[in-house]
Amino acid sequence: MAQSDDRVGYWTVGEDVVAGDPVRTGQLVESKALLDAPAADGALRVDDELPAALKELAWSRDVGAGTLLARDALAPADGAASTELPLAVATGAAPQDLRRGELVDVWVGPAPGEDPAQAATLVLEAVPVVSTGGGSGLEGGAGSRTVLVDVAPAELAGDLVGRVSAGHVTLVRRS
Repeated sequence: MAQSDDRVGYWTVGEDVVAGDPVRTGQLVESKALLDAPAADGALRVDDELPAALKELAWSRDVGAGTLLARDALAPADGAASTELPLAVATGAAPQDLRRGELVDVWVGPAPGEDPAQAATLVLEAVPVVSTGGGSGLEGGAGSRTVLVDVAPAELAGDLVGRVSAGHVTLVRRS
């Protein structure tokens, strides 16, 4: 009796890639695998639709050759339509080694002088970093830097801009 092949086609990365670089056709290689539910949910199948046209995508993080392509490893490239939201991030409120192309969750807590018992709120999930910005470092390590994130225009509705500009912003890196 012939053995059935239950494996599914997934995209793997054919060569080492660097966050922020454009995605090229030759970098995506089809591989067959049989994955359990948690792993399969995060991997990009060959028959899945890409988040945008290939020429409009960039790598959201460094990925090694032979790695299954995670759904969040692709982000809109600089040339794609985007809305850049500047965030004033205090020293220590974001990973120090944060790089362009990485995905972050944006949390907003009480601003200085407000009730510190107020809970922080998740305002944006898994947004790509466009620029880590320069800092206005002050003595003693205090200061801030402006981090630009790529936000879908629909997410800018409501009071998002006011909240991030008035509150204390914390960035949590996604991996």
